[in-house]
Amino acid sequence: MAGLTKRDRRCWLVNAYAPQGTTMRDANDAWNEYVADTARGPLLFHDHFADTPGGTALFAPDTEAELAAVKDLRPVADWDVRIHPLIFAEGALGFLFQCDYTMIGYRKRRLPDLFAKYMASDAGKKNAAREL
Repeated sequence: MAGLTKRDRRCWLVNAYAPQGTTMRDANDAWNEYVADTARGPLLFHDHFADTPGGTALFAPDTEAELAAVKDLRPVADWDVRIHPLIFAEGALGFLFQCDYTMIGYRKRRLPDLFAKYMASDAGKKNAAREL
């Protein structure tokens, strides 16, 4: 598998909106099918929209094949999909750097502090107990 060029070696944000008339359940199922495909490489985040059928995801592909898979929209082919490469989030570590940088610069907070609160929360404990 070929590595990515510097231009493509970054995180890719995918926003997808289901066609009008799609139920939330059907949209969630299709979106989950899209994000679950491990051929798309590292998946850093995904969620479903609460106000409209669709979702968002953040991928950090490591190879040309993974990036091509991110752009392969088969499970959501008839959706309005926007795929954007991000400037500062160059891969998974770049994404974490950008989260910390943003929190420090705009809110005078630190990502490690937020993560510590998360790990002590019920949700953090629940995820810590999950099998990998």
